Amino acid sequence: LGSLIPIREELMEGDQRALYVAWLAAQERIGNYDDDDDDEESEDDEEEDIENTTPPVPPAFGTLTEAQQALAELLQVSQELLIAAGRHSGKAPSSKADDFTAWIKLLPSERRDDYLVRLAQNEPGLSHLLVRELRELGKDKTRTTPSTAEHVTYSTLFTESKAIEEQLERERLEQERLARQREFERERLAREYELQQIHEHQDTYWNYVDKSVDRGSGAGYDSAVQMLIKLRDSAARFKEIPAFQARFHAWIQPHLRRGTLVKRLQQHDFLLPT
Repeated sequence: LGSLIPIREELMEGDQRALYVAWLAAQERIGNYDDDDDDEESEDDEEEDIENTTPPVPPAFGTLTEAQQALAELLQVSQELLIAAGRHSGKAPSSKADDFTAWIKLLPSERRDDYLVRLAQNEPGLSHLLVRELRELGKDKTRTTPSTAEHVTYSTLFTESKAIEEQLERERLEQERLARQREFERERLAREYELQQIHEHQDTYWNYVDKSVDRGSGAGYDSAVQMLIKLRDSAARFKEIPAFQARFHAWIQPHLRRGTLVKRLQQHDFLLPT
């Protein structure tokens, strides 16, 4: 739970995003999905009811802090629900309008002295308390803009989160399809390069076949057959099957008494001379 410690300071600074995360978790537990409790309720009454019972989406909810994200995971609030709420959230308020130099003069002298004593005593969280009090004092001295935060019902957020979930699933499937396509293309190019190399250096690969067969072991025969398959595939790629077949027949003649080798070749559809 150590990751949640910063939430205390965030709340003291007036950041209500953690509280909104908790509200979402509570609504999810309750299962509050229905907005239509009273069909006869007027539109104005309904809007007023929503504002009274539904908290506004805090600013910058689309970019939660690490602590707030950890809280959402702890309370099992889905990412899709967080995204849905974030789309109704405005930008974080700017602190440029804070004129602490002017506001500190509004503090009564005894309050200033009190803060200085508590500062000397290294009281934790004192700066947050001072900033909050100064902002309260400065409210009447500065022009404030009305809040544009949206009051969005949980039912609306839940519906939107399901649409987001479906969209993310479609994107995931598309990403998987593209990944498979890239992998297929990578393997195709690697295969094409290998067949090209075999075609350009056939003698080297035929020598490898000879050395593998000369080992006289099952592993050696397996290696020889696998290389012969690649030589045949390369010949097919470059339309040289007759030339491959002629060279193969000449090569196999001295090895026809190797029953184990012949059996392996037949299992892979090599045409042996009669």
